Amino acid sequence: MKYPALLALALTPAVLAAPAVDENQLDERTYTPWNQIERLVFGVSLPQFQYQRARRSPPSVDWSSDGCNGGPNNPFGYPFTPACQRHDFAYQNFKAHDRLTKLSRKRIDEQFRRDMYHQCESVQARKPCYRLADVYYRFGRWFGGRKRADADAETPEGEPSYEEALAAYQEAVTEAQAEGALPAAAKQD
Repeated sequence: MKYPALLALALTPAVLAAPAVDENQLDERTYTPWNQIERLVFGVSLPQFQYQRARRSPPSVDWSSDGCNGGPNNPFGYPFTPACQRHDFAYQNFKAHDRLTKLSRKRIDEQFRRDMYHQCESVQARKPCYRLADVYYRFGRWFGGRKRADADAETPEGEPSYEEALAAYQEAVTEAQAEGALPAAAKQD
């Protein structure tokens, strides 16, 4: 009974002398590359992801991105680039680890929409921003490497199709322009 107490007493100075570990260093040493990817896609806020992206940490993953190239027109300059960068990161790295499945793709796309909604919080004309985020989301679900019929069949009940999302966006733009929240001269499509 006295030996465990003596052992604990003997080890106390060694434990107290151990250097403190920065949480980011601990993460990089204890997470596998796959765990880090999953954490960066689903487990941290978009600003935290951008911080890690700027540091290129961890260096073993694919950080390249084309921003939002190839997506729908964004005439009012809504700040979707960080969301597009995380979306690109997710697809590239899930694919590189042979984990890009129908289910993971849907999860990634849903995170993309949440990230765009987060970005919409920083703009004045939020409703058109949210509706354009819906268009980007549906565009990705519809045109993201699958047949159109598959994407139409996968649209959950109560969720708009691409065409419905586009019509809702155009209606939100018209309302915001009538209220003076958006300039009337910008092209909508």
